[in-house]
Amino acid sequence: MNLSIQRKRFHRTKTIFISEPEAIEFPTGSGLTAHAFIYPPRHPEYTGMPGDRPPLIVISHGGPTTATTARFDVAIQYWTTRGFAVADVNYGGSSGYGRPYRERLNGQWGIVDVEDAVNAARHLVAQGKADPERLIIRGGSAGGYTALAALVFHPGVFKAAASYYGKAMTERHFGLGARTVADIEVEFNPSGRTVRRSAVSADMAITIAEDSDSIFADGFE
Repeated sequence: MNLSIQRKRFHRTKTIFISEPEAIEFPTGSGLTAHAFIYPPRHPEYTGMPGDRPPLIVISHGGPTTATTARFDVAIQYWTTRGFAVADVNYGGSSGYGRPYRERLNGQWGIVDVEDAVNAARHLVAQGKADPERLIIRGGSAGGYTALAALVFHPGVFKAAASYYGKAMTERHFGLGARTVADIEVEFNPSGRTVRRSAVSADMAITIAEDSDSIFADGFE
């Protein structure tokens, strides 16, 4: 078979699996809007049940002042070919939308980013594009902190979260030094909220938000 024909057939076969991103602007806190790329589930041989809405994975990028793009990402396509919708969020503070947008995060890390991730999920639920009972959030580094904070400070929105090397141990990451005394009260974290920390050692800590059953685990080395 001619090589060019093989390439065309391969290209045609593969593209029918690809979920193309839609850039959206959605309402968020303080009467503002935020940005995200939405990837609907897509598979040429399978569809959801009639009236069934897909589970949604909200992705929060790291930085926290970098930005996500609409470039092809096999990690996103893995989920969309398996029935998940994906919302890749550029929360307030992300680069690429102008200085005022970038400066929304000044002194508000752990607040603005978390609210935008939550509101992205709520927006898609309101549009009928996601199942409110199957919402998931994930992120790495600063985005991992966003994912964990969303569980703690907005309980009931997400059913699960995945934090990849997230900034959960805020005292260490912000130069205040890891504590080794159990059950100490600390007043500092990026969102300004009080947390209770049980520090097991200099290399492992558990952070528990007050009045919450969610747990932050960080520093396993």
